[in-house]
Amino acid sequence: MCTRGSKRTLPRGPSTSPLDRMRHTRVAIWLLLCGGCLALVPLKPDGGILFVFPLFLLTFPAGIVGYVIFGGLYDLAGTSLGWEASRTLPATIGYVGALWVLMVGAGYLQWFVFVPWIARKWDRLAGRKTEG
Repeated sequence: MCTRGSKRTLPRGPSTSPLDRMRHTRVAIWLLLCGGCLALVPLKPDGGILFVFPLFLLTFPAGIVGYVIFGGLYDLAGTSLGWEASRTLPATIGYVGALWVLMVGAGYLQWFVFVPWIARKWDRLAGRKTEG
């Protein structure tokens, strides 16, 4: 029932603005590059520099946090269970996958959540200073 003067809103679907499409394209390209790092693991079974270095570049500096967290959990598991983790846990896809998830998760939050949020706040502050 529509009363006089009331505004009717239609349900909003997925946004198709050029800025949203550009953002989704950037996220997709970034995730494909990060996935490519994971695809390098079979080339060098121990993970090695082929896997870690490009991932560091894509997620820097937040990826370091993910790497440190993973290293801490890895060492904690080894010391609390009484075995040397580096000898008993080979660089399997599960091991490398956990490292990848932590580093990519930290990098995603950095590049696609926190940096845009800071940029919006910065723009708002700059806009207020020029107006007032």
